[in-house]
Amino acid sequence: MPLLAKKFTIPMLQDLLYDEFESNSSPGKEILRENGIVIQFLKAYLKIAGKEYLGILFKDIVHQICVTERKISYEIDPNKVDAGEIATNIEAFTSRLNYIIQVMTDPAMIDAMPLGIRVLCQITARLSRQFRPSHEKIYVGSLLLLRYINPALFTPEGCGLLPAGKSPPPVSRRNLILITKVLQNISNGVSFSKKEAFMSTLCLDGWKDQIYDYFDRLVNFTFDPDSLSDDRVKIEASSLHVIHSVVFDLRAELSDMIRQVEGEEGLKDFNQLLERLGSYTSRESFSYLEAAHQALIKTYLDTKQSEAYYIGYANVDNQGKGIILIGSYRVVTMNLSCKPLEELHHLSLQEISSASPQQVQLKYSTGASISLKFDDNTADSVISCIIRAYEHHFAGIHKNFRFQLKVSPAERLEHFSLLSESYESDSQKQPCSGLVSTYRALCNLYAIKPSDALCWDLANLFTGASDINFEKFTDYYEEPLTDVTVNPLCHALGINTQFSQVTIKNMKFTNDANFRGLAEMMKHTSSIKSLTLNAITGMTAGATRMVFGTLQANIGNNLTKLSLPLTQISDSAAAQSLGDYFASRSVSLHELILTGCLQKGCILPVLDGLSNPACVKNLRKFHMGRTKLSDVSHSFCSFLSLCTNLTDLDVSLTDIPLPELVKSMNGKLLKLNRIILHGNKLPKPQNWEGFVEFLSNTQHNIRDVNISGTNIPPATLAEILSIKEGSFAIEASCNNLGKSGALKICEAIPRIKAVDTLGLADNAMTDVGLVAVIEALCNCSAVARIDLSDNFENNNDLIIAKLAVLVQSICPLEAIIVNSTGNHGKFKDLNKFLYAIGNNNNITELHISGHGVGDRGAIALARVLQQNLSLTAVHFDGNNIGELGLRNVADAVPRAKSLREMPMPFADIARIMVGMEPSQARNFSKQLADIERELSSRRFRDNNAGL
Repeated sequence: MPLLAKKFTIPMLQDLLYDEFESNSSPGKEILRENGIVIQFLKAYLKIAGKEYLGILFKDIVHQICVTERKISYEIDPNKVDAGEIATNIEAFTSRLNYIIQVMTDPAMIDAMPLGIRVLCQITARLSRQFRPSHEKIYVGSLLLLRYINPALFTPEGCGLLPAGKSPPPVSRRNLILITKVLQNISNGVSFSKKEAFMSTLCLDGWKDQIYDYFDRLVNFTFDPDSLSDDRVKIEASSLHVIHSVVFDLRAELSDMIRQVEGEEGLKDFNQLLERLGSYTSRESFSYLEAAHQALIKTYLDTKQSEAYYIGYANVDNQGKGIILIGSYRVVTMNLSCKPLEELHHLSLQEISSASPQQVQLKYSTGASISLKFDDNTADSVISCIIRAYEHHFAGIHKNFRFQLKVSPAERLEHFSLLSESYESDSQKQPCSGLVSTYRALCNLYAIKPSDALCWDLANLFTGASDINFEKFTDYYEEPLTDVTVNPLCHALGINTQFSQVTIKNMKFTNDANFRGLAEMMKHTSSIKSLTLNAITGMTAGATRMVFGTLQANIGNNLTKLSLPLTQISDSAAAQSLGDYFASRSVSLHELILTGCLQKGCILPVLDGLSNPACVKNLRKFHMGRTKLSDVSHSFCSFLSLCTNLTDLDVSLTDIPLPELVKSMNGKLLKLNRIILHGNKLPKPQNWEGFVEFLSNTQHNIRDVNISGTNIPPATLAEILSIKEGSFAIEASCNNLGKSGALKICEAIPRIKAVDTLGLADNAMTDVGLVAVIEALCNCSAVARIDLSDNFENNNDLIIAKLAVLVQSICPLEAIIVNSTGNHGKFKDLNKFLYAIGNNNNITELHISGHGVGDRGAIALARVLQQNLSLTAVHFDGNNIGELGLRNVADAVPRAKSLREMPMPFADIARIMVGMEPSQARNFSKQLADIERELSSRRFRDNNAGL
């Protein structure tokens, strides 16, 4: 039976494997070489049949390495890491590798492996015993580890093991590389080379025995050959594309093999099949052209890096016989010397008209046109190929920008309309709904070389994603996108329909022309709902007009969230363009971020535009911090009064007159939930006129109030704390209350009824003032979360005693934060406070970082963790804790059943491990890893409890 006529995939691959072993059985010949035919087909099969199993096997492991333990390094190369860290890293490395091998070799995992893959391993083992008896494990490993498991671990983002758009951080990537190095050497049955002598510190023998036993269990099984029919993979277009690409790329090698097996007749049949299939991207054959024309056309296509959808002869523009080429991106007409006459991009096509199957005319937005006449009914083929090329690259383009099809009679028009819908549907099934194809086509339009890294990432990492952040392409590439090379991608996103959220950050545009792609995105998009341009430079009047003028003209746009933080607009004409856009909107924005965006002289035109009620009637979130509003407060407040559905307002660092602001909000912004006044200096009582009444108004829905850094008068803060109705989170840190201010608010604290979260950090209260505040909190029955950080002067035992009383008082605390940073006072002994928490089963969150409590404090914390039944989060870094203290904490975690979050105290860990012996470091590292593993496991169980 001819090789290509085998009915099932596994028998075909078995034949290829047999031929590979038999033909290379002589000593010195390499079996299963990387560029061989059989490996290419096997890799294609493994990619299709084994993807789901890889997720079962490694998804959790990869998440731990790349997310949960992303800061833990396995590096053991002395040229890349300090010698003092090597022992610790070896411990972490071996622990992780032990776990990976344990998971791989678990009997349940072996049973879950797709039957087809196990059968191929069994076939490989049998052929190895027949032709290379001493290499059985090496060849099974070559198939399973080197071609299947290692690629998944090395590039997990390409195998669906990480969320779309995510890649391993550098430390995690290096960890994965080291893991695959070990697995590769085990598979090859060799030790590490002199170049990697540092890896020889790892003992491979134990792992080798486990892996070889795994291979034995994997291949020693029986099965019903008929059951393979149930194991066949569902064939989709993408799967056929993989197989087709392998056949096309290996056509020379396959021809040699078929000639040997089937002779010249078989080779003739194969070549005819290849001619019918053509390239796996375009599938267009032009073997019927004259030989000289074939050679010239192939040269042209190679030079242009294009594929042909159609090539043939026609009467071109009534100038006589010529050549028409429908390429991937352009329609090209040539004379008989194959010199191009016209090269017109598909995207600029405006109209296809044809009154008969013998002629067709193409019109373009550039003003150019092409007239073609044929001796037969070829026009229909040409139109079909143009439609196919167009839909392959621009399937998502809005109907308003598509070419018009004017064809008669009516049945021809109906045929082409159905054809267009079919091609459009197929294109939308490509990765990212065809974004890679669109991007490449637009690189051709902009005369920019496509980024292969970008294409790979889009095809493999963003499938199914709705959010695309350009940071991936600008900060993590060897050749990052620039303001020039970003144009095709921006333009392509306007045509694509998959993505609804686009973020571009820290890009410097050197001239207005480089905003063309962004403008085209705004011109075409109907799917983008959220656009963030963060810290973009170069937004001149011309650039702003390009971007927002085209968006204004796009009646099909659905943008509801616009964020321009730190994208400075300092030109009044630019501000006018932005204001004109707001004034033109007939559909409301939901979110608008203009933090640090508008410079002096640019605010009023924007506010005038925002005074369009249609633009802001459903505005939920509005941030305009870092913008001086004192000179335009009347216009700002007039605009704000229109935003009756606003829930989140940020006017930090704006110098806005608060009484005027309150007046514009009072009785109108009834849904407002959060207001940020941070950094506005309001030190006098009259600066706060009407604010307390505004908060007290039960018609309003205020919850979060940030008045940090405002220098609020203590009496006013006391009034806010005395509000009787509502549920407030008041952030009042950095207000320099001092001792007198602290004593003033103490009068109000016991009467608190409506404040459950209170931030009083860094207020220079002095020890006397802080003691008074703590005593007042002991009589407060409302505050559940309190932050008293950075208010300490000395190591005052009285404060600790008062904190201990606080956690045993009527105050219903759930979170208490008493961190110390910088030069603020620190407590050397928190034990009395900690032991009091041990008896409080209401507190869930504790922050005590930066004090220097040492081992004694850590031991006390360990005891509290085991005693307390409610703590879920503990933060205790920077406490000068030693090895003994951390070991006690690590030992307590398994018994602290409620604990879910406890970041490792890295400042203390780094100091401790400097002086450790290697064996100590390994044991210590293992205990720390056990903590994170235990907490990670608990969080995972919580997150999946309902599944």
